[in-house]
Amino acid sequence: MLYGFFGTITQPSPLDGYGTSGQIILFINNMMVFVSVVGGLIALFNIVFAGFQYITSNGDTKTHEKVMQKFNMSILGLLLLVSAPIIMGIIGWVLFGNATYFLNPKLVTP
Repeated sequence: MLYGFFGTITQPSPLDGYGTSGQIILFINNMMVFVSVVGGLIALFNIVFAGFQYITSNGDTKTHEKVMQKFNMSILGLLLLVSAPIIMGIIGWVLFGNATYFLNPKLVTP
């Protein structure tokens, strides 16, 4: 009865991949992208905040050390964020002959 009232509801185009057999894989890939974007935004915020602290420190050496540590850790985090998929691609290529083995996993079911 309710279906007849609303009619046919078509699935929006951004959700075309959902509802197929690879739902969990698509979800994992989307979460990897989400975590990468959030990590990049956090690193950007830390770099901007460290720059603000550096400008407003008035030559205090302890503040300079804290700012440099925060800046270095943010850059290290960005490097890890960027290099993790590259390293996983190299490991997948060396061990399995497929660079996307870990980045686009496939669930084999009976």
